[in-house]
Amino acid sequence: MQYTGGLLFLVSSMLLLGHCSTAQSSYLYHSCSGGNYTDGSTYQTDLEQLLYTLSSNAATDSGFYRTTSTGQDSEKIYGLFLCRGDVTPETCSSCIEISRNNLTDLCPTQKEAIIWYDFCMIRYANRSIFSKVEYTPGYFAWNVNNVSNSDQFDLALSDLMKDLVSQAASGSATRKYAASETTDSSLQKIYGLVQCTPDLTQSDCNSCLVEAVSNASDCCGPGRKRGVRVLRPSCSVRYEVDYPFYQTSTVSSPPSTSSAVKNGKGMSSSSIIIIVVAVVFAVTFTVVILVFILYRRSQRRKLMHIVDDDQDDQNEIISANFLQFNFDTIRIATDNFSDANKLGQGGFGAVYKAWGKWNDGEALALMDQTLRENCSTTEVIRCIHIGLLCIQENASNRPTMASIVFMLNSYSTTLPLPSSPALAMHSTLESDEPHTDSDSRTTRSGQSTRNSATKLTNEMSITELSGR
Repeated sequence: MQYTGGLLFLVSSMLLLGHCSTAQSSYLYHSCSGGNYTDGSTYQTDLEQLLYTLSSNAATDSGFYRTTSTGQDSEKIYGLFLCRGDVTPETCSSCIEISRNNLTDLCPTQKEAIIWYDFCMIRYANRSIFSKVEYTPGYFAWNVNNVSNSDQFDLALSDLMKDLVSQAASGSATRKYAASETTDSSLQKIYGLVQCTPDLTQSDCNSCLVEAVSNASDCCGPGRKRGVRVLRPSCSVRYEVDYPFYQTSTVSSPPSTSSAVKNGKGMSSSSIIIIVVAVVFAVTFTVVILVFILYRRSQRRKLMHIVDDDQDDQNEIISANFLQFNFDTIRIATDNFSDANKLGQGGFGAVYKAWGKWNDGEALALMDQTLRENCSTTEVIRCIHIGLLCIQENASNRPTMASIVFMLNSYSTTLPLPSSPALAMHSTLESDEPHTDSDSRTTRSGQSTRNSATKLTNEMSITELSGR
């Protein structure tokens, strides 16, 4: 059980880790515009290829990518995506894949469209949309509750947003993002996030963010709201009170000369993170496999045992699940172990009933009536047959334990006919041939054995083999 608990813990941890790393993004808003294209047209084919290209490049570290189709003039398509600056490449890729599939469903024939999810934005148009500030279409969302002490809150929020806008606008050509937090005088914690498409210049990014911050301050009715989000094609702004909505491990803004912080030996922080995650995953996977193997071995030991043959020349591991009868069944079949039904004494104890009934072709009479509906007659006869082989008077004719196990588990093997047991006839140790004149019981036994084999032909095929 300890193996099971450990395995369950490790597997659960891995599943939880995978779930957290690929968190689902919520749909926010979309807009369709421009003219329409014809279903099955070259424009549609080029659009599908462009969206596929965007999705294929969604795992980049920067979270931003843009591309164009091969068309000309108004048939040329421009596309880009932008993932929120705090999400992992895996989450970004998942969000873009969902977005591009839904966008073609929501805007099935429009030549221009944009869709926002919580973690990403994707857009395309049949005009150039690169390195341009665009304010429409837009989207607003807000918390219906107001903050307390709005004057002090406004001062703290204004200072926070100014710092974030400055950091993001001065970002690199692949990343213009900043997020941070502050606390106002009433101890309300404010979390803020701003981001631009990184193909904008510093001036254009600054202009877009300043306008979006202004919209966040003026929108949404009377009072200062506890949370506001403003989305533009070129930038976005969000703040929340007492709700850390972004990943705090990646909130620091990168330097303007690079999209990733370098360490002293030139390795980027993103590369370090990838290496660490890969090592942790590999170690966890290895531990899970080892625990699983140990668990299987422990279970196997419970189901297997070692059998030594008569010559002690080999050990065989066999399954313990061969045919068995319970005690009550044996007691009823032997009339409470009556001496009248006792056949003989072997290495494993007394043997009851089998030879007269076998010779008369009535082996099934040994079978308790309550078992006939639940047991195969072929299997019962085979068990009786094997039992008789085990108590033959001539020990050299008796099968070894290894042979018995093989007989019980293999129905393709033809069993040899048994000779009379020790107490069912006079001794035959002097000769392998049955007596014909001096002992009529021996002659009758030999004949009955042949008759029994004939009568059991419908149940199983039995071929007489010479004794070893």
